[in-house]
Amino acid sequence: MRSRLIGSRFGGLVACVVACAGFGVVAGCSAKHGTDAPPAAEAAALTVTPVAWNSGGTDVGQVQAVVDQDKGVAVFGSTGVYVFTGGSLVASDGSVTAWKSAAAIPSADGLTTWTVGVSGEGKVLRVHTDAPAQEVGERYGVASDKVQAVVGDVGRVAFLFDAGFAVSDGKNVTRYGAAGLHSIATSGAYVALAVDGGIRVFENGKESDLGLADAAFVAYDAGGALFAASHHAVYKVDGGVATKLYDAGARTIHDLASSGANVWFAVDADLGLVAGTQVAVGTGGALAADAHLAGSPGGDVWALSGGQLLRFAAQNGATGDLATWSSTVQPVFAAVCSNCHSAPGTGKESSGIDMSTYAGWSSRKAKVYARVVQQAGTGSSMPPPTSGLKLTDAQKAALEAWSKP
Repeated sequence: MRSRLIGSRFGGLVACVVACAGFGVVAGCSAKHGTDAPPAAEAAALTVTPVAWNSGGTDVGQVQAVVDQDKGVAVFGSTGVYVFTGGSLVASDGSVTAWKSAAAIPSADGLTTWTVGVSGEGKVLRVHTDAPAQEVGERYGVASDKVQAVVGDVGRVAFLFDAGFAVSDGKNVTRYGAAGLHSIATSGAYVALAVDGGIRVFENGKESDLGLADAAFVAYDAGGALFAASHHAVYKVDGGVATKLYDAGARTIHDLASSGANVWFAVDADLGLVAGTQVAVGTGGALAADAHLAGSPGGDVWALSGGQLLRFAAQNGATGDLATWSSTVQPVFAAVCSNCHSAPGTGKESSGIDMSTYAGWSSRKAKVYARVVQQAGTGSSMPPPTSGLKLTDAQKAALEAWSKP
């Protein structure tokens, strides 16, 4: 499971929730930040463009949360839950109309991924495409709790309460107290928190701390690197050291979100993007000052404010190819290729080759061009002639334009 974010503000607790695999850094007790660190490099200019996500203009009410994963986008709103694939509505459920949070989490048996939402009453509900939402809190040992937010990663789910949080591995539930909790992120066996005075990392019950004044947000990128932010700076955390990447000065950072290989942040009315240690920031944006961000497997970002949901893609520099893939290739994957090339455990992975992420496509770019373009009409073409699946002319053109050497 790759990056999954739900950014929610509830009861004075801010949660920026992401999921990503493979983090291996244990925070120490020293930090390189503030006046003790070298000055952060000047941010490059960032250009973002809106991405259409609701081609049919479906009325989804006032949006309260969103979950974006390779098999579709679930929008949680005041009139129910709506599931979109390739921009088209494929399912809806109006049985619950108040939501605090949502996430894609491993199923209780660990064999697949579930889309779940936390209702206004604090219950954890699984979203189905062919049946009403089903309460599943008992499967994770939190049925009697009033949950405020949820975040998941492979084999692990974290639930936030009014005071503290709990982590379930499908067999056991471990509860922790966390006063002054501002943000939480998960990565495999790790859970990172932004708390009063710094960052706290849990690994199977073992705790370590990193002092970072005014820490407000944490997030992991797709490579497993941990990032943190105060309301005025963005840091990369590595080997127990927090190195400042971006200084916002008098501007205010109000969210941080993992999105594929990148990490996005909201600064005043603009979007910023972190790719590795490179930072780019837009100008003249139109984000609301309270906008919350949610990531997308392809690298786009969702912005949620006042019940309105927008999606943006980066259009410059090293992120350009990823943005192009997200807007032109990922919809083709969802409509055609996902039938055989989805992530393990989804029931749609018969080929044994996972093409559900940008990384999967970019590592096979030459093969995509060969199979789709050069070998078109032969027995080696993609989709295979025996599959019964076909690309439209527009879909083939999109794959050719993206993969052409």
